[in-house]
Amino acid sequence: NQLQIRFESKSFLSVDSVFFYKIKLYKVFIKKIFMFVKNIHFMKFIFVIFLFVISLFAQCQYKVLLLSGDSMTIRNYKLNETGTSITFHAKDREVQELELENIFSITDTLKNEQIFYKPDTIKEEYMSVAQMRSFIKGEIEADKKFKCKWCMVGGIVTGAASPFLLPLIGIKPIIYSPLLPAAASSAIGFTGASLKTISTINPEMVKDPYYVNGFKERSGQIKLKATIVGSGIGLLIGIITAIGLQASGVIK
Repeated sequence: NQLQIRFESKSFLSVDSVFFYKIKLYKVFIKKIFMFVKNIHFMKFIFVIFLFVISLFAQCQYKVLLLSGDSMTIRNYKLNETGTSITFHAKDREVQELELENIFSITDTLKNEQIFYKPDTIKEEYMSVAQMRSFIKGEIEADKKFKCKWCMVGGIVTGAASPFLLPLIGIKPIIYSPLLPAAASSAIGFTGASLKTISTINPEMVKDPYYVNGFKERSGQIKLKATIVGSGIGLLIGIITAIGLQASGVIK
């Protein structure tokens, strides 16, 4: 009887342990299902965020490179009916139009570039797509790297001296004072950067004549702008000074 009782108690314990073990397995299984469902919701959330970010980029996914070397980013664009220009939404959502003859290429966010530039073979001197690309690269690098500090200073000096120098050559009315700064600005603007300057900025491209021409053209514009601004400042100073000296009787 004692043996039978012991056997029955052991059987009961073994059955009980199996029962609790199954319950534990069920709990683990339910927990895993819950985590799986939770992960699915999280993945859906991440996917929605991803689509949202992609949609934002899709609205501003085109980079327009102009023949002038300038560039702009637009949301979407379409060709007009005649195929001579594109219309697009600017940052202020205003619809704008841009002539294709001013555009070199349009590139999307995946770096797919569509070339719009077409060489004008009617002209004696025209540039191929590769040559125009080099020319534009010269313009871009001049914009980024070329500086002309002495242009501003030279313009200020020329403008300030103009009201006093012109009377020495017989031009006395002060209204003609801008003539000298205008002539100086034009002369400086036509020069552009020297080959020596270009070689220090990009020695590898200095042998490319199209790159050099693009760099010179844009650097000439930079020099002209700086000289004009400086001349305007100097001329204002010179005129005010000349009027003051005339009023005080120092000069006639």
